[in-house]
Amino acid sequence: MCVDFNKIDINRISTKLSEIPKASFDPIFGSKPLESRRWSSFPKWHGNLITKSLLEFIRATSDWDGKKEFKFLPKKKYRTMFLDNLVFSKSLNIIIAIECKRNLDQQPDGAITRIREYREMVKKYQQKLILECKLKKNAKVFFCVFDAYGPRKKMFDFPIIYTEDLKDIFGSCVSDVWKGFEKTFYEKVNDLNFNIDENYSLRVQGCYNLLEMKEMSIIKKDENCVYELSKIISILTRNNKKDK
Repeated sequence: MCVDFNKIDINRISTKLSEIPKASFDPIFGSKPLESRRWSSFPKWHGNLITKSLLEFIRATSDWDGKKEFKFLPKKKYRTMFLDNLVFSKSLNIIIAIECKRNLDQQPDGAITRIREYREMVKKYQQKLILECKLKKNAKVFFCVFDAYGPRKKMFDFPIIYTEDLKDIFGSCVSDVWKGFEKTFYEKVNDLNFNIDENYSLRVQGCYNLLEMKEMSIIKKDENCVYELSKIISILTRNNKKDK
């Protein structure tokens, strides 16, 4: 594989799931159920896990680099903006600002408004981003939302990429490692006896976990991913104003 597993923390999921909330006691209701407390905090930390892992996998390739939670202050009169992931490729001369969501359809109106603000800021201040990433002045700059697990029923007026698009944008190796991430997450959560949706179980069926993939990469002959800039651009500019 063309992914360097030395740049990937394959224990991140295990480490995160091992952070069990401390026991607490209410003077009226007594002990709070531990599993329900875990469940209520799950979406937030899982979203952060998705953001960190996606960037890590992209940066583990030889052709892409990136920054997490890139702080962006266009002008003093604007508030500071944080782009979840800012990734770029010098060989392709392209920058992609990625806002990560585990389920885009469930985002409140305020979050959707912020996404549109980020899109406009990225469009307006392309040259500042190009300078930050040290690319050529004619670099192409795009904004998109990575919708990891949304049902794709709602319509939006901004570019959206999905897990199946990772292969065509960042290469088959990143796509494969993402599947390994999903399988690892499934196994670790399953060990905690959480109920797991059948569709997700089927999604990871037949996939290798990250540790297995790392072991296989040691003996597997290196291969280089092939990128088609025209295909990448078509994905990042396609019309998402329709049901998926």
